[in-house]
Amino acid sequence: MLFFTLIKHRFLEALRSKVLSKNLAIMLVMAFLFIYFSSVFISLGFFLGDILRGFYPDKPILTSFFTVIVYYYLAEILLRYFLMDIPAVKFQRYILHPYKRKSLVNSVLLSSVFDLFYLFPLMIFIPFIYQYDLDNKWMIWAAFLILSTGNHFFALFLKKKGGSSPFTGIILLLFTATVIYLDSIEVLPITPFIAEYLTRATESPVLFLIILIYPVISYLVAFLWMHNHAYMDEISIKKKSNDRLTTNLSFGKKYGKIGQLMELEIRLILRNKRTKQTLFISIFFLLYGLIFYTNEIYNEQQWLLVFVAIFITSMFAMQHLQFTWSLESSYFDHLLTNPVSFSEYMEAKFRLIAAYCGGLTLLSMGYAFLNPALIYHHIAAYIFGMGILIPLYFYFATFNRKKIDLGKSASFNFQGQSGHHYLAIIPVLVGPCIIFWLISLLSSELIAWISLGLIGLIGLSLRKVIFKAIERRLENSKYLMSSGFKEN
Repeated sequence: MLFFTLIKHRFLEALRSKVLSKNLAIMLVMAFLFIYFSSVFISLGFFLGDILRGFYPDKPILTSFFTVIVYYYLAEILLRYFLMDIPAVKFQRYILHPYKRKSLVNSVLLSSVFDLFYLFPLMIFIPFIYQYDLDNKWMIWAAFLILSTGNHFFALFLKKKGGSSPFTGIILLLFTATVIYLDSIEVLPITPFIAEYLTRATESPVLFLIILIYPVISYLVAFLWMHNHAYMDEISIKKKSNDRLTTNLSFGKKYGKIGQLMELEIRLILRNKRTKQTLFISIFFLLYGLIFYTNEIYNEQQWLLVFVAIFITSMFAMQHLQFTWSLESSYFDHLLTNPVSFSEYMEAKFRLIAAYCGGLTLLSMGYAFLNPALIYHHIAAYIFGMGILIPLYFYFATFNRKKIDLGKSASFNFQGQSGHHYLAIIPVLVGPCIIFWLISLLSSELIAWISLGLIGLIGLSLRKVIFKAIERRLENSKYLMSSGFKEN
């Protein structure tokens, strides 16, 4: 049967992955992260009831549970959109084989259902459901799986329909944030309605069957779209049209060599799945502050807010720059023969990323409605990130020896990663927190924030000197890097 054949091929593809088989460190880190997050989610499941009682003391435990579930499903659509792999890409491998198109589309869609997005939430819900001995456990289980399956096909359709546009993810993110905000201020109170309906649906088979409408419609929409668009000639046309946005870029010539390099960097980011996903995720992490800034406990620990502010304002810089030169590994030898210095490449990358992160910082000023002090928090974190963290990542990138194939899927792709990427997290994220903590002990928290900004300004003023020093390091290791890119 074609369905089981596709499942077998997915399993063999994961088992024979070159990246995992050649890098034991990545396998160990992945295993550690899986065990760590599994233990975190299982522990959360045991304490979920106490957490719900703290937030919703007047509601029944099951209604409180479904209230949280509504927010989870809104976030799940975003996570699936940004992180989920597109099965239509795998469809190309089988499209020329003697399979019926309808059967092939059905098999590809159904085989795509098996992913980790079901596993971790189950680790939370299993302890919770059985700890409180809730009635109709099987209906609660079924409701969770049905709604997650509907999200899967809906996010798949959105990603395939508009994934080529860099604005689709922004629109989806803003729409979700608007819905959550309107619900929180009770202008559009959808959460109480849906939570109450799901509670009753677990007690009434008739209401429960209505839930099935969502995954069925989502599946049909995804099926019809893929069935009508999965042709080899249309796929090739689609790939060409995806470059239309970057083909018309011509501003670089006005700003000399640096401007042309910035233009090339924009094309690199917007034309490839992995870099484009990094762009989307950095926008998604603008919401990261809602976890901390709305909690008074974290507001009392200012050193922790340094971590949050840097994460929000410099997320794209941290994700993108750690793979500098690995992203250019396919044509790294061409870079070595070009009449362009490494410091000029770094300057172009710096200006582009500083401009983009500056835009994220401006968007993050909306947190001022929660706390006006967050304005100078984010400004100081942004300046520190641009002046100190970017040069640090350029330096760490000189140790890159792993090639990255930009044509491969972006979801759960560990190509290019090695041990130094994880070690770099320590000085980049922990270092600013320690600096802030030490200065705040000697003076005040306000002086500590000002000091972070001043340190960043010093780094910015010495940027060209630092880039020249990193360039000398690159000149000494460029042939080792080139050799490493060819081996992987």
